[in-house]
Amino acid sequence: MAERSYIQNRRAKKAVVRKRRLAAKAVFIVCGCMLLFWLIGHTVSNIMISETPADERVGISLQEAGNLAWLLADTAGCPDPAAVLSILKDMDAEDGGGALTAGQAGEILSLFRDEKSTAYAASLPFQKKARVPAADWYAWFDEAREVYDVQGRIRNCSLVSLGAGAEVTGEDGSPLPEDNIFSTEGTYVCFSDRLLGEEARFRQVYAVAREEELYALRSLGDASFQWQSIWVKDASEGGLTCFYADHSVEVPLGDAEREELSGILPEFGDIREQVADLCFEDGRISGISLKNDRISGRLLRLTQEGAEVEGWGFLPFAGDLQIYRLCGSLKTLDKESLRIGYAFTDFVLEEGAITAALVPREERMETIRVLIRNSDYNGLFHDSLRIQADCSCTVYTGSPGEAHRSSLAAGEILEVAADSALFEDGDRIYLKPDILTGHISLLNVKRTQGLPAYRGGFELLRTDEGLVAVNEVLLEEYLYAVVPSEMPASYPLEALKSQAVCARTYAYARMLRAGLGEYRAHLDDSVS
Repeated sequence: MAERSYIQNRRAKKAVVRKRRLAAKAVFIVCGCMLLFWLIGHTVSNIMISETPADERVGISLQEAGNLAWLLADTAGCPDPAAVLSILKDMDAEDGGGALTAGQAGEILSLFRDEKSTAYAASLPFQKKARVPAADWYAWFDEAREVYDVQGRIRNCSLVSLGAGAEVTGEDGSPLPEDNIFSTEGTYVCFSDRLLGEEARFRQVYAVAREEELYALRSLGDASFQWQSIWVKDASEGGLTCFYADHSVEVPLGDAEREELSGILPEFGDIREQVADLCFEDGRISGISLKNDRISGRLLRLTQEGAEVEGWGFLPFAGDLQIYRLCGSLKTLDKESLRIGYAFTDFVLEEGAITAALVPREERMETIRVLIRNSDYNGLFHDSLRIQADCSCTVYTGSPGEAHRSSLAAGEILEVAADSALFEDGDRIYLKPDILTGHISLLNVKRTQGLPAYRGGFELLRTDEGLVAVNEVLLEEYLYAVVPSEMPASYPLEALKSQAVCARTYAYARMLRAGLGEYRAHLDDSVS
């Protein structure tokens, strides 16, 4: 019995050992299969990644991903922006080497309860520290905008950053705040380190914006950039100081840039106080083109398309037109600030077009140009004009630089129509009294106070709509007629003084910004 019991025990022990060995083999086989599946999956993943465009594999920074999530919440007020910010503050950027990880993305998305956000959270990689591709995050962001930004306040914008922080000086002479950038589209508060850095400088970038704030650098655009018709204030071996849109920008010149430009770079003294085009490649200056072709002359006519300069004819404006006031404080002006009837400006030409205008000094403005409306102020244009002066006049025809002269005797009537022989030399006739106190009357222009007589000279222009008559007269002499026509001379003296101040102020404002520049006039003679 004892021997039998011993044999049974040994058999039982062998059975247990066999079971353990079988279990070990099973575990080994399962682990091997799992390893094999992992290797297969890893290989397939690598193959898929290799076939994915590089820009879609790049991870998005935790900072910019957080900015976009907070932006959605703040725009909609839901989810709670403070809750999003609280989660972001607790996240460690080192987890993903500065990039957003799947675990962090899941935490952020847990606050967004819409269907698309929930689906995207479920599709995130199992590995919590796996980086989230920028393309995936932006795909979610664009879909989420439809839910959380129903008013369309968030936008994608294209711009070129010209400088940030202390690199840029504003109109008041103080540097921009550290989190501000100055760009071709204006000044923005910036919440992205990439947009503040050199990566985005002097090249096209696409950014996510709301109002005047930038939240993320979505992608880099064209690496080539030409900064056109800027005013170079100063130049040294260390860099250029450029003026554009009322801001001064420091453009550094490193050793590499100076070496690259050594063959084409003018002497630094030649660059200073010049209009130039600056060329950039990958954020570095690669070329300088100075614009030295300048002309000057009296500005006769101003339109949105161009300007007529005495002695040069009509010149179109280039698309990159810039106007700089160099006297006093340096300032950028608009086209309407150019002074009709005066020669205060140098015009910079490129291929026959005005690419920049420079106002080097302020001079005294004494004459005003008044467009005389037709009878009863019914319109700007005359079918014909009958002109008579109380003194002899000189009549100039043709272009101002090549004018032909003739005389009009005192009391003689000159009749002018569109087909007049006086227009054979051009579309302009100018009459100038031979004495300073002479008057010119337009006999077929009716006014309630009778036949008006005008001091100063007259310019007649032939247009497709009819004749335009412009009276060029000293401002004070213009006021001699305007003030009594607006207020009877019998009114109290102080009232007349006030009226004179108002009339002079209004007239001078129109001289500074001509209201009828396309007709060579500052204003017209009506109550408008």
